[in-house]
Amino acid sequence: MNQQPICELADLAAAVPDGAKLVVPADNCGVAMAATRELVRRGVCGLHLVCVPISGL
Repeated sequence: MNQQPICELADLAAAVPDGAKLVVPADNCGVAMAATRELVRRGVCGLHLVCVPISGL
């Protein structure tokens, strides 16, 4: 099955403003490290991370 992305990761990360609230899943659910790296690369700051239910990230 060929799955095409809905949008590019850089475009998705560009939609996250400084100070946004993001939900981080538990470690065993597959934290999106590529998305995390893209947010760091962009220099997004002031994020509020909500770890559901816990996270080791």
